[in-house]
Amino acid sequence: MWNWKMIHEDNDLVYYMDIENISDSKADEDGIYSSFECYQTLSDRVAIWVMFFIKNKDIIKRYNEYLKENGIVPKGYRDYSSTLCLVELDATKELYRVIPALDYDSKGRELGVSKIITDDGKSFIKGIKGDWSSIKSRNTNKAIKTIFKFLYRSDN
Repeated sequence: MWNWKMIHEDNDLVYYMDIENISDSKADEDGIYSSFECYQTLSDRVAIWVMFFIKNKDIIKRYNEYLKENGIVPKGYRDYSSTLCLVELDATKELYRVIPALDYDSKGRELGVSKIITDDGKSFIKGIKGDWSSIKSRNTNKAIKTIFKFLYRSDN
């Protein structure tokens, strides 16, 4: 089901993407989304699951504080370790956005719906945004750039 590939590691995080389940995120004229079995080359707009494993304890602490301050009971979040997100890429416009899905503890147990990117756009992971943003920006997280290059610029 999942085929995870490590795409980037830095001092704060380790990033994995699911290379088996890349899906078209742009509907055709009939409102149909192609599955990965239906196309040979990648569409100009795709979605891919990415897991962000947090190594930096300060990020975890700030995230836990945010959850507490906003009335979200962080049961089990003392052992929070990772967030699953859907990353959408628009190759034509060279844009991306990250949609947080679920948070997990160090044993892989689901903790709840992720707020790693808050409703007002604050991100606890440097360089990722929930709104469409430029891949080329110098502030864009290296993992996003690596995913883009892996999928669309493999000849480089």
